[in-house]
Amino acid sequence: ESETPSSLFLLDPINQTTTMKEFQIPRGLFGNIIGQRGSTIRRLQEEHNVDINLPKELDNYTVTVSGSDEDIQNLCEELTTMLSFQPTAEPLVKIFYKVDPDKIGRVIGSRGSTIRKLQSETGCFLHVDSHEEQNVSGEGTKANIHKLTDALATILDGSVDVVGEETVNVFKTEQIDLRTDDEIAESLFFPEADGADERFGRFLTFLSSTKHTMNICVFTITDNRISTTIINAHREGVKVRIISDNDCATTRGSDIQKFLDAGIEVRLDATPYHMHHKFAILDGAVLVNGSFNWTKGAAEDNYENILISNRKKIVFDYAQEFERLWRSLN
Repeated sequence: ESETPSSLFLLDPINQTTTMKEFQIPRGLFGNIIGQRGSTIRRLQEEHNVDINLPKELDNYTVTVSGSDEDIQNLCEELTTMLSFQPTAEPLVKIFYKVDPDKIGRVIGSRGSTIRKLQSETGCFLHVDSHEEQNVSGEGTKANIHKLTDALATILDGSVDVVGEETVNVFKTEQIDLRTDDEIAESLFFPEADGADERFGRFLTFLSSTKHTMNICVFTITDNRISTTIINAHREGVKVRIISDNDCATTRGSDIQKFLDAGIEVRLDATPYHMHHKFAILDGAVLVNGSFNWTKGAAEDNYENILISNRKKIVFDYAQEFERLWRSLN
């Protein structure tokens, strides 16, 4: 027997809503987070019930974490202990020192003990490369970099030669003008080669660029990266409405209850058949449509496609169908 939209409220409640936070972490520590063959990052995600996204761009230090506020806080506490570096929202400063080769051993210490001590006490990441002229470098917040410089000076008989300093650019998510007069016509195919996520990132960029309205009509939504983007848009003032399939709403992994907990309007079909659409209309101007279910399997395993267009006639037709369905499910 089909479930009515109101029956959704009988689902077990999720007490903590999902949020997404960005932290700056030195790239030299990414390997510690990933672990051998990804073992550490999988453990961290499972134990703390979070999703961790490490950027692939070499100049991008922004680590994105999705989960409840409490779970993210617990993760950060473990990362601080594990890395001897506290994840921060502040921009990182990178500093370069020139140390007398005869004194490099003082910076390293027995089996790296001094490096670990310096990192723990200053909150900075320290790197030593005796083959470079700028043979010692550090990364941390501006205040902590001052601590590191003072600590190195103490170890090196009162002074240390600073030869360069730069602020690491904070990566900002690209924003797309959805109401542009220019043509938007993009095709995204999945899965991507070699575990890349450039196309999936492009899809999320369109979602996160929404400023006014986000009307979603999708069979199932289980990917936390997508649901977090939707919830964040809602919290930033975007009017979000979601139509989904009643059977999928109660399956394991469904994010429908998260949307309800966040205050997002959701309506489900009440028929013995499936609400099998997979489209969204962003700001009344851009259509996102295709075979792609909003799941991790669609992004990483299945052969799927997404078409993104601002052709007015097509967007209008889909907008009309969304409104028809929304009224019929009231």
